Amino acid sequence: MSNKPKRRFRRNEDGRLRLVAGTMNGVEYYVGAYTGECSGCACDCGDGYPCSHGAGGCDECGYTGKRVRHFPVAFDPSETERMHAMERSAP
Repeated sequence: MSNKPKRRFRRNEDGRLRLVAGTMNGVEYYVGAYTGECSGCACDCGDGYPCSHGAGGCDECGYTGKRVRHFPVAFDPSETERMHAMERSAP
């Protein structure tokens, strides 16, 4: 017999089946992601002036200039406020 914990799945508000990643303040959530600019990159021109081409990359992003960011998403959008309530009240 395997001792692996059972994975639980639920449907989100769009009807997609998602892996339950955990609970936060009693609210089950899954992990969402988006790709944005890397926070560690700077222009690689070296002249100190702002450029329109963006960043050239760094070790943090693997020289792509982009980072994937992950965040918790409540299965029920009405519970999002309750899920993040403790985060805002922390010092």
